[in-house]
Amino acid sequence: MQALADAEPEPQAKRAYIDKAEEMNQWAEVASLQRKLEKAIREHKKAGGK
Repeated sequence: MQALADAEPEPQAKRAYIDKAEEMNQWAEVASLQRKLEKAIREHKKAGGK
C-alpha cells in the first residue's frame, strides 16, 4: 500500500499546480474582459460618444 502512496504526486505540489492553473484562468478572463471593454469604448467613440 505504501508503494501506491509513493507513486502519487505530492499533494502540496498537486495543489500548487491547481492553484496556478486557476490563477492563469482568472488572468485569461481578465484579459478577455479588458478586450471587450476596449472594443466597446472604440465602438462608442465611433458612434460619436465621448
